[in-house]
Amino acid sequence: MVDAQNRKSNLMFQTAYRVIVRQMAKLKSEQAAWIKRLARAMPFYRHLGITLTKVGWGNVEIRLKVKKELTQSAGFAHGGVSAALIDSAVGLALCTILDQRELITTVELNVSFIAPAGPGFLRTRGSIFHKGKRLAVGDAEVRDEKGTLVSKGSATYMILSNKRQRVVELS
Repeated sequence: MVDAQNRKSNLMFQTAYRVIVRQMAKLKSEQAAWIKRLARAMPFYRHLGITLTKVGWGNVEIRLKVKKELTQSAGFAHGGVSAALIDSAVGLALCTILDQRELITTVELNVSFIAPAGPGFLRTRGSIFHKGKRLAVGDAEVRDEKGTLVSKGSATYMILSNKRQRVVELS
């Protein structure tokens, strides 16, 4: 019983600490501009129609219109849309706290589907809650235009050394 209370107290402290740290940290304007260029240049984002709507230190918001091409046979957004949005939002959120020369790749993605998403816009907010030297973890929520929670997920990324070249040109 005492261990459970200690774990709960520790979790509450960690959550409060993350909120305070996030509020204290400010995203520099040049970093925000780089993230916006990165989001515009990403071929996959352009293909799906993902746009960046908000950017802050360790968090972003992206948006996507559910077009017919992104639906399954019942007319709802395919599950891969939510997975792509969660992966993209957490990945961009991670980029806000990295050096621009560092590259990332997803090593784990978990998605919980909660409600079907019909035609319209989906908004996804992603944030980072752990960043180590080589791994980072974040989570995201996907909501429809009415604010209904469609899906929720987490993603783990490997942070690669800055010796590699970025394939997408960010000019």
